[in-house]
Amino acid sequence: EAFLDSAKRGIAGLEQARDADAWRQAAWRLRSLAASFGAVRLMDLAAKLAEARPGDPDMLKRLRQAVARL
Repeated sequence: EAFLDSAKRGIAGLEQARDADAWRQAAWRLRSLAASFGAVRLMDLAAKLAEARPGDPDMLKRLRQAVARL
């Protein structure tokens, strides 16, 4: 449950990112969180998010779906 709460905060951080740097930092924080819990697929998705266009709605949708499956 703590992991899911943290992942949801990570999604919120991405949604609130105001620029590319904030977006990348939020994505890397989410990747680190996923790594600490061994969530390999979420780690991979977070790495892709870090390289995506900030605010990319398709990537955010994929992230929300991935977290919902956890």
